[in-house]
Amino acid sequence: MTSTWRIVAVVGILMATLAGVAGAQNNENALLELLIRKGTISRAEADEVQAQWDKQIATQVAQYQKIKVASWMDRLSFAGSLTLRGENIDFEPGLGSSRSRFLAQLRLGIEATLGDWVIIGAGLSTGGESPVSGYQTLQDTFSKKEIRLDLAYAVIQPPSWDWLKVTGGKMRQIVWQPDHGAALQYDTDARPEGVAEQFAWRFGDRQQFSFFANFGQFVLEEVERNQGDQYLLEQQLGASAQWPALKLIGAIGYTQTLNLDELGVRGGGNTRAASTSPNLGNATRVTGTATNYLADFEVVSLRAEAAWQFRQGPLLGTPGRLTLSGEYMRNLASAYDSLAGSTESASPDQRTGWTVQLALGESRTKGQWRLSYQYMRLEADAVWDALADSNWGTGGTDREGHVVKATYQVQDWWQLMFRVFVTEKISDRPNTRHNLLGTAGESMVRWHLDSQWKF
Repeated sequence: MTSTWRIVAVVGILMATLAGVAGAQNNENALLELLIRKGTISRAEADEVQAQWDKQIATQVAQYQKIKVASWMDRLSFAGSLTLRGENIDFEPGLGSSRSRFLAQLRLGIEATLGDWVIIGAGLSTGGESPVSGYQTLQDTFSKKEIRLDLAYAVIQPPSWDWLKVTGGKMRQIVWQPDHGAALQYDTDARPEGVAEQFAWRFGDRQQFSFFANFGQFVLEEVERNQGDQYLLEQQLGASAQWPALKLIGAIGYTQTLNLDELGVRGGGNTRAASTSPNLGNATRVTGTATNYLADFEVVSLRAEAAWQFRQGPLLGTPGRLTLSGEYMRNLASAYDSLAGSTESASPDQRTGWTVQLALGESRTKGQWRLSYQYMRLEADAVWDALADSNWGTGGTDREGHVVKATYQVQDWWQLMFRVFVTEKISDRPNTRHNLLGTAGESMVRWHLDSQWKF
């Protein structure tokens, strides 16, 4: 047998007998040494076999790693956005100078699908500790900006149970609320923490009708020795119906906080759940060195939206659609009616909030635009101020006024947005940062110009 054929034969024997990669190196060396001692092959031929074997092993390992990585990558999805904002605030003369600034918001997110019925998600965002804003002011001589955990959740949707979804961790808002220029109860940046159960049943020959239910048990503050832990409980029931030219959706909800009035939340003493929120508005009481909420919140909510497709083709580049939506809130907690024990002595029974909005068009794909007008009245104690819209007035409750919003989709991934708030204070309470006198009717104008890129 010639040298070449001996090498081919040896390599073939090695490949046939050592098909597994793991642990093959030691076995292959022992076999080559045996063949050398018996005189079947020379040392030079053994070295040539060794080189060919090493090359084959490297090729197999590389292919295996590619297959393994590709399989794992198929389970992952990535998303993110960058928003640059210009903002200006004009206060009523005598209440403070105007403010202009530039802000940025960066978000990065990842989701992994496991077994087709479990999703693990995580997200990072700028904005520091604030529970109601992911925007970071550009300032402090080029200082580095904070990025913190924004989302960390697991979603379980049992096989064959497409009507049930259970989410745990730090999640996106589970309550359905219309897409308004200003949020009535929950800022769109709020990220609940706890457990949520969501149900949805669809029926009809085109699945055009549905009932849904959302429940959440959220942690606000964990206190040592299990005394006075603070929670937020959310319940919502709703229904939707869709026809070729009309879509209707409505929901009723009930929000309740637990133990919010037992520990200080506004600074001093035992600062708790709302200490990182910049919002203000609710009635409070002072206990020692701590400032507490007057009582827990018991808020009943009604939400509805009707979208009418009045034109089949586009209208100046955007869908010919009119959307009318609204919300109503009422805090049932009687303590906020009389204000007994409160440090506030003016304007009791500020427990109602409502809003209505009319929008034209849609802004989802390149060339589309949307224009909306909204009126909102959010009395001081209608909802928990800590989670209300941080852009409404100076943030929180106790204001009413107008919101005009316009968006244009430059590309599918690039949106321009202009929004202006024209608001005034409702009550005489001294509960805003820019109005220590608490004069009812104090006005301000706040506008945003945003450029957002999604990737």
